[in-house]
Amino acid sequence: MRKKPRIIALAIVAALAVTAVAIAAQVNVYKVTGGVLPLNSGTKAKPTPAQVLFNYTVDEASGNRPAGIKTYKIKLKGMRVNQKVVKTTCTADQINATGDPAATTGEGNNEAKACPASALVGSGYADNTVGNNANEADQSLHCYLNVRIYNGKPGHATLFLAGHKNPDGSASQQGDKYCIIEFAKAIDMQYTKEGKFAVLSFTIPDTVLHNIPGFTTAVRKVESTIKKISRKINGVKHGYYETIACDKGKRQFEVEFVPENGSPTTSKYTAKCTA
Repeated sequence: MRKKPRIIALAIVAALAVTAVAIAAQVNVYKVTGGVLPLNSGTKAKPTPAQVLFNYTVDEASGNRPAGIKTYKIKLKGMRVNQKVVKTTCTADQINATGDPAATTGEGNNEAKACPASALVGSGYADNTVGNNANEADQSLHCYLNVRIYNGKPGHATLFLAGHKNPDGSASQQGDKYCIIEFAKAIDMQYTKEGKFAVLSFTIPDTVLHNIPGFTTAVRKVESTIKKISRKINGVKHGYYETIACDKGKRQFEVEFVPENGSPTTSKYTAKCTA
């Protein structure tokens, strides 16, 4: 399994955004952090290739299982996605059509079988609790999913999730890197722009939120990194993610969480940058 790019913690300055939103009897509490390296920003004419770190946790105010999150919209100010930097692509349809999306049997197999390695742009994990739909207090089951992000067709990226049962046959427990079931699924993501923000949005299908019938998979912790990937295009060095502006030493992130049942909630935070 590929190692995640190492992040120098002291180089990333991020504010925490804590947002509570009522969803029926459940109240989700989000904590989001992020960072962009290098801190020194480029310009539109001379962009700086960047590595992007995006992490968050989801708790529930009363200690119950959080409500499942259906849709995410991640916005990064002063940044741009340049897909031309990565020459290869891999789509969700391409992965899911294989039947055995990742040849995932065995905990070391987390890359999508259908994708060229050169299309991989990011990695991470999603740690989840699983419980009976009818009982919001139930979070007795566990599912750790390996995250891979691939460059997709123009305007798209691909999120790939792969989980493995414990090889000794025991049930997955909080804190381990296993899932209650063997699982592999690819999800289409979309790149758009909104003003000065680069936007990445995606919707989690029911086959992921409820990968066991009658149960909900509730995300609790996610850590992900988009790699710093660069290439010269027409004599100018570009990055897959590239910085093009820094606003008074701050880089603004906005994340919209849309639960299965309830209204969207946007959490905002800032990371340090220099012009």
